[in-house]
Amino acid sequence: MDNMKYAFTKIDYRSAFTEECKSLMNCVMSRFNIPERGVYVLFNDEEIDRKSNYDETCYLPCYHTNISSGKKGMGINLAPVVSQIIASDKYSNLVFISKQVCERDDIELCWCLTHELTHLEQDLISHDLSVANDFLCHIFSIIKTDEPKVSLSIPFELDAQLKTWRVVREVFGEQEADCFVEAKSKTTQGKHLFKYLVKKDLQLRYDLIGETVKMLRKYQDDIQNARTAKQDKWKEWIEQFDIDQYCESLTKVARLRKQRDSAP
Repeated sequence: MDNMKYAFTKIDYRSAFTEECKSLMNCVMSRFNIPERGVYVLFNDEEIDRKSNYDETCYLPCYHTNISSGKKGMGINLAPVVSQIIASDKYSNLVFISKQVCERDDIELCWCLTHELTHLEQDLISHDLSVANDFLCHIFSIIKTDEPKVSLSIPFELDAQLKTWRVVREVFGEQEADCFVEAKSKTTQGKHLFKYLVKKDLQLRYDLIGETVKMLRKYQDDIQNARTAKQDKWKEWIEQFDIDQYCESLTKVARLRKQRDSAP
């Protein structure tokens, strides 16, 4: 991708942050290799009216999307603030942090930002990696699996949460970060996700690409059956998704990354 055609990366603090909070956000962002061009990070200051008939993505508290590749899940009926960024054709990736997240405690805000920046980072490794995991997110709502019924059963979600925990530990200290995770594991809303997370070893390097390929292969036959059994708005995407092609593409990416990392 030719980044020179895009505008310089923009960090848009529309939300009324204190200078201290902005400094904290910058501290988090400094831990990522955000491209010099093409990325728009928006800390929104407006509530998105639920009475408006926007696509469901617009009501997510935060998200990352690859604008240039037309990421699945982004519809056409978007909130004005998002539509304007996309219509400008100046940016390839959007990281959106909603007003409700901006108003949360610092540690939770940092957690959400780090999570979405990790998805950006994953997408920059390979957009196929994002597409394959988005596909798994949807297909797991259709087929029967033996995976835990939490979002962290999807490889790029587990990878994002593990990295987020490590970054938040660096920024806030291990004790405060671990207390945050422990508290979240006891809440009604997040207990299943965080209880699953706390069982993971933070020191182990998670093989995101390898685990994604493994999961696609594991459920390949079930996915094939779903192509003919399910009739919904995702039918065309399911039918066109070529598991062999994506597995070959991701295996190649993994091999090239390994060669690069082992180079003197």
